[in-house]
Amino acid sequence: MTRRDIASQAPSAPHDLDASDLGAALARACDILIVIDAQAKIRQISVNAESRALGSLDHWTGRALKEFLTVESRDKLAARMQEIAAGTSDADRVLELNHEDNAAWAFPIRYVLYITRPGGLIFLMGQDLRPLAESQQQLVAAQIAMERDHEVVRQIDTRHRVLMEKVESPILFVEAPSGRVIEANGRAQTLADFDRSELIGARLDQAFGADQSGDLLAHLMEGAGPAASAPVHCRTVRGDKPVAMIPSLFRAGGDATLMIRIESGLGGAASQDLLERDLAALFDRSADGIVFTDAQGGVRGANEAFLTLCDVAQVSDLTGTTLADLLSRGSVDQKVLLDNAARRGRMRLYATRLSGAFGRQVPVEIAVTALGDGGKAGFGLIVRDASRTDKAEAKAPATPATAPMREVMDLVGTSPLKEIVSATTDVIERMCIETALELTNDNRVAAAEMLGLSRQSLYVKLRKFDLLGRQNKS
Repeated sequence: MTRRDIASQAPSAPHDLDASDLGAALARACDILIVIDAQAKIRQISVNAESRALGSLDHWTGRALKEFLTVESRDKLAARMQEIAAGTSDADRVLELNHEDNAAWAFPIRYVLYITRPGGLIFLMGQDLRPLAESQQQLVAAQIAMERDHEVVRQIDTRHRVLMEKVESPILFVEAPSGRVIEANGRAQTLADFDRSELIGARLDQAFGADQSGDLLAHLMEGAGPAASAPVHCRTVRGDKPVAMIPSLFRAGGDATLMIRIESGLGGAASQDLLERDLAALFDRSADGIVFTDAQGGVRGANEAFLTLCDVAQVSDLTGTTLADLLSRGSVDQKVLLDNAARRGRMRLYATRLSGAFGRQVPVEIAVTALGDGGKAGFGLIVRDASRTDKAEAKAPATPATAPMREVMDLVGTSPLKEIVSATTDVIERMCIETALELTNDNRVAAAEMLGLSRQSLYVKLRKFDLLGRQNKS
């Protein structure tokens, strides 16, 4: 008996594997299994029960696969079917298709092809790419968010550096636990006489030393507390320059950080005392008069230069005196000075005359400043002797236009408006007559015709303005 006879007599297997069983087995290994014929008509379709997003696709069976593809995928399928029909060696390579169903549901599938035989059935074992696409979109979104956050950090860092360099005070940022400098602006580097590379990362006590006994960092931590009332005084290691540190403690990212603002010099109360001494010396030794008044203009203090201008021996002699008592135009000058200073805060270069104790008048220029809101705390005045300026102006030749006008201006505050207007008319009349005489070379007949006057009227006005002494060329 041959081996073939034995095989033919062997009992058949109890369960033969048919196409449906094979399709179900393959469907468990992929998300979707589609069996098509050589014309790309769907013979069988199975969906993995775990791929619920695909839903039920039983209605695809018996229909052409291209009916459930997007336009670009139809061309890809047609090209692949031509390769399969031609027997191309790599016709079973991976194929990605985009499906659509009822024009409202689209999903991408990556297929692995198994060709049973030429002209036979083709198995398309597909993997749903939507989870992968969603993961890629999440990665892209995360990347965009990271780039956006990085850009925000760069902007904040740039603003921080610009602010650090523009602020006038030296600024340090110090790690509270270690005492190491983590940031410093240019003014702090200059004050400490350290390069940036030296100062950043160095311990604070390598650049500054405490005046008091003990650790500088401990003094700063204590000074940053709510009960602190004074800065921490210390000195630079290089140059031994006195400085005052004003610390502030905050937390960033869970780490305690000290921001230290540094005042060079003595700082604090010592600096204020020095300023007061300088101002007192200026008040006593100034070449210009300095006087302080109350809100009503009453004199309450003056320096030696002002007493000299007023011919007064001592400040007590001015007790009960107001500015109106010392200025030539009296209350007019006082009101102009104080009202303008109260309204604008200051007024400068106000020209008037100061009346001395013995009747002497000195031309002065006054600058006044309100001490407080609206001058409620009083006023401070700087009074400068302008007699030298007046003498220089007196040496300059007076023109017909300036001399009479100066006389009219001097009347303001000393004469009523009616008299000033009358004087102004006379000034204009005189200026016109002098100008006509100059243009006609003192020809009075021609000047009278130019002014529209008779010769007799012109002679009357010449006599009125004391101009008859001019050379007569008529």
